[in-house]
Amino acid sequence: MKNYNFNSEFCTFKQSNLLEEIGFEEPCLGFYLGTNPSQIIRVDSDDFISVSTKSDFYDIWDPHYDLIICAPLLQQAFRFFTSKGIYNDVKRIEDNVWIFKVESKIKKFESQNFDTHTECVKACLDYLIEFFTKDEKLKQIKGFLKDTEFYYFENREDLISDLLDVIN
Repeated sequence: MKNYNFNSEFCTFKQSNLLEEIGFEEPCLGFYLGTNPSQIIRVDSDDFISVSTKSDFYDIWDPHYDLIICAPLLQQAFRFFTSKGIYNDVKRIEDNVWIFKVESKIKKFESQNFDTHTECVKACLDYLIEFFTKDEKLKQIKGFLKDTEFYYFENREDLISDLLDVIN
């Protein structure tokens, strides 16, 4: 029987950390401890696999609680972005050539070519995190501009367009 590395199904430490920062709070099958970000600690026992959120670890890891980063499965991360209206598609276009596409109400993007599916999936998630972060900043800027005396400027639409270009 071939030994499968289940850790490849999890987001990287960096991705997991960024996902937590942008609001990902689903139960996960594993977590990273900030003192050793290269190792996923799986949440399981002999009889069953339990699913935990960060708050479930508070009593157990109290002195190190801030070091815990839940490690979502890649599938969970993609579902998180879909729930936010940002869709993705990873597909093979020919032998050993993979691409991903991302689409939302405001933008469409198609990636460069990747040699492996795994490489493409990881790059897609990195792009989604970056895209979502920029989209949230854009919403904040729009809200700020709407709520300030900024609306008195004659060339307001040009300035908003310039700001959008900088963000995108």
